[in-house]
Amino acid sequence: MGARRLRRTGATLFLVVALATLVALATGAVRLVTTHGVSMLPRFHTGDLAVIVRAPTYHVGEIVGYYSPLLHIVVLHRIVAEHAGRFTFKGDHNNFLDPVRLPASSIRGRLLLHVPHGGQVLALVRSPAGLGFVAFGFVALGVSWTSRRVRMRNRKARSFRRAGAAPPRRAGVARRGRPLLPTGPRHAAARDTTAVPRWPIAIPAACMLVAAAFAFAAWTHPTTRAGMRTVAYKQGVTFTYTARVPKGVAYPSGLVQTGQPVFLRLTDGILVTARYQLRPGATPAAAATTAARLSGTIGATVDLQGPEGWRGQVTSVGPTRFSGSTASVTIGVGVARVDAVAHSFAQETGVALGSGNIVVTPTVHVRGAVAGAAVADSFSPSLSFQMSGSELYLLSSTPDAASGGSQLSPSTTGSADAVVGVPATVPVLGLALGVDAARALAVAALVLSLVAGLVVVARLEGRRRMDEPARIRAAHGHDLVVVSSSPATDAPLVVDVETFGGLVRLADRFDCVILELTHEAGHTYYVECGATVYRYGSEPGAGPVTDDPGPPSDLTYHVTALRTVS
Repeated sequence: MGARRLRRTGATLFLVVALATLVALATGAVRLVTTHGVSMLPRFHTGDLAVIVRAPTYHVGEIVGYYSPLLHIVVLHRIVAEHAGRFTFKGDHNNFLDPVRLPASSIRGRLLLHVPHGGQVLALVRSPAGLGFVAFGFVALGVSWTSRRVRMRNRKARSFRRAGAAPPRRAGVARRGRPLLPTGPRHAAARDTTAVPRWPIAIPAACMLVAAAFAFAAWTHPTTRAGMRTVAYKQGVTFTYTARVPKGVAYPSGLVQTGQPVFLRLTDGILVTARYQLRPGATPAAAATTAARLSGTIGATVDLQGPEGWRGQVTSVGPTRFSGSTASVTIGVGVARVDAVAHSFAQETGVALGSGNIVVTPTVHVRGAVAGAAVADSFSPSLSFQMSGSELYLLSSTPDAASGGSQLSPSTTGSADAVVGVPATVPVLGLALGVDAARALAVAALVLSLVAGLVVVARLEGRRRMDEPARIRAAHGHDLVVVSSSPATDAPLVVDVETFGGLVRLADRFDCVILELTHEAGHTYYVECGATVYRYGSEPGAGPVTDDPGPPSDLTYHVTALRTVS
């Protein structure tokens, strides 16, 4: 008795823990995170399982899982700083801080349990083969438990039969005071067709076990998985130049504007400004995020270009650091400095330049993230002026060969791969079903199997509470023929059958009908086969059978009347 109570207590605890786990996973109080990458070495490796639980507060030094707005996945890193309610994170193996600072609402929970290689096991369980194995195990356990109960019940019935006593709840009066057939004590029959079957409950139970296994797989499966997305971006530079000159017919405003030729007799140089901008191919919100996540350097050089591709540097500026997606640099092109470089070239080579090109080249190096994609790129467009005598003018307004756009606004495009969260799927009968849909399907299957189980149990319980005549009528009503008098009164040979199942087998063997006689003491059933009448129950007014019929069987019977017809 103690072992049975211990088993029941263990089963109850297991069900309570399993239900609490499912509820915690469903409400998000507990989350399962499978680790990837090397950012948390040496403690975590790829394929480990981390169990994180929601907490009211978080502190520096704790390992937490937070939702990254850049990667769109849950990242498991350590809190290294907190300022104004926002947390800074870092991987133990990384030499840099995470690029985001988030409030506590973005944290999914702190680390509760670390299971090495647990993520690989969980992935195996969530696979179609793993789900099938788990479901088969549950069904096998249920069948084993049911078979054990049946064997114990049969063993107990055999022990009662060997002792010559009736099994419990089989003799006298049935539950709720319903009278049994007036034939005295009866023994359990191995094939009693009126007994309440227990096997129908196995069908909804098996469905419930399969649905529970599927629900476990669906609720432990993350709703998103890491995927790759190509992020496009565009870099561009806008050139402008200006110079102060005396007001006159050539320049009424006193300024040289972008696109106008520069007459060197009126000025000693120009200022060239290059404005850089990186634009992502995304929404304005993503563009704002990009602006806050980019940094780099910008500088510029001015070269004098001569024959055969020769170049001599006139001047340079920078590089200077900048943050964001825009930057600018301004550099002066002095006529005296250009003449000095041309004179030095002529003295060294003995070749006069005559005329040459002045090339302004800004150089931008940018790093950071564009819509969650890591970017490390450079851009070096050029603006060329033709210097002829005392005039300086743009060499050409045709598009630059190395970049798109005009010479005053060259641009180039680039792309980077971003790790993003994509909707995860669960394989169901060869179909890839979304996790949310799989969870809804699992809950619906659990509810339907539970309702079906309750209906089956209610029907079986209702049938079990019937008295024996009602069970016989429910099981064999189409085979019964009601009679008003006993056919055994004038029969030469009357044989009493121990179980109604035995009477049914006799009727099937001899192709006879079953006769039912209702009287004050109960019900009696007969099968007429020639001169022999097989009877189940006692005649009206007869006392109960008190003799021991011996070992039970479906066809056990004894002769109660034998008449000789002269």
